Amino acid sequence: MNFVLPGANVKMLARAVNCFSKIGNELFFEATPDGLDLKTINSTNTAYAVVQFRRDFFIAFQQGKADTPDENCCKISVKPILKIFKSLSTIQTCKIWLEVNQSKIIFQFRCKSDVLKTHKIYLLESEHINSLNLSQTFPSTIVGNHKVFTNILVHLYHSVDEISFDLNNDKTVVSNYVDNDQTDHSTLRSTLSIDSSAFQTYQLSSKVNLIFCYKEFKAVTMFAALNKLNVRMSFSGPGSPLMLEMSKGEVLHGKFIMGTMKPSAQLNSRRAHRRKAIDRNISNRSVGMDSEAINTYFTEDISSN
Repeated sequence: MNFVLPGANVKMLARAVNCFSKIGNELFFEATPDGLDLKTINSTNTAYAVVQFRRDFFIAFQQGKADTPDENCCKISVKPILKIFKSLSTIQTCKIWLEVNQSKIIFQFRCKSDVLKTHKIYLLESEHINSLNLSQTFPSTIVGNHKVFTNILVHLYHSVDEISFDLNNDKTVVSNYVDNDQTDHSTLRSTLSIDSSAFQTYQLSSKVNLIFCYKEFKAVTMFAALNKLNVRMSFSGPGSPLMLEMSKGEVLHGKFIMGTMKPSAQLNSRRAHRRKAIDRNISNRSVGMDSEAINTYFTEDISSN
């Protein structure tokens, strides 16, 4: 894995890294014949994200030997990479490559005034997330400008845990989700009604109410807004995965999968269970959750090499 990208595209890569930091604690890099895949998955296995940077995104791109995974795939902690993407205005080019023998990934920024900055990040244990393998199609799809979705963030109370999309034929009602049995009258309830005409595409197979994590939705929406991308939202029903997609020509394609909650009648102590810290088990990352673990639906298992 060895590639170079122009300074203008470093900002787009940094935005993807920042978005992923709101979803998972680790980043996965994978060089493919088509370009670079940047991936993450959250600790409860209910959210998966991948941004594919095509070859045209780079000035130069070299994939390692196809039969040598260590030359094309690596995993790092998100914390150190966030630090190196803070001051970007002077960067002219960015070179990224793997030093397999040293277990490091190297970021080298060539800046104005011939300044060369080199950052080395140690790799975590060898691990690989397989490509998405969707076992179902999505009967419903809505497509909207990023402004439609960022408007939701503006009108909702920012401390919410879950967000509800109540999709009807003529409109979508978005609100912060509150348990039906909750008696705390101090909780602020906010609702935003969006007419179906606000979307470029609005195709529903049936009325549906989807409840999913607000934090992850906000991260994805901000990524779309900063890059001025339309958002395609595909889904079927409660308890099934929700997919958000966005593209920038032939340069970038983002795909974000989030688990949605099952109908409330089937849930017990939803919020307490959802926020409970868990230990990660690489050999079996599926966890009993309010939402089904996403690899149950559309990913192959995650295994150590």
